[in-house]
Amino acid sequence: MKLIFIAGNEEFTQGTVDYQQSCRNAIAKGIVVNTIFCGDYQEGINTKWKDGADLADGKYLNIDQDQKVVHIDAPQDTELNRLNQQLNDTYMGCMPRASRAK
Repeated sequence: MKLIFIAGNEEFTQGTVDYQQSCRNAIAKGIVVNTIFCGDYQEGINTKWKDGADLADGKYLNIDQDQKVVHIDAPQDTELNRLNQQLNDTYMGCMPRASRAK
């Protein structure tokens, strides 16, 4: 599986490269292009982020910093948190103690 993820907050059409041709070239080589617009969902559509993903069989999504994130507990959360803590316990600092930020 070959994937490209492109994320940004300005128009997908910016720059000198033709995004339509680039996305078509990618999918012709079996590379799926997924786009993530950082802002309002409709603004991402209007600025061609969804079009870029559609041209290369990818998915378009947005991350809107002005919206609240909904957290839904999942059954595996407790186990993942336990494993994450075990992993965190394996880290070692590399700076002398006196020079660490407080």
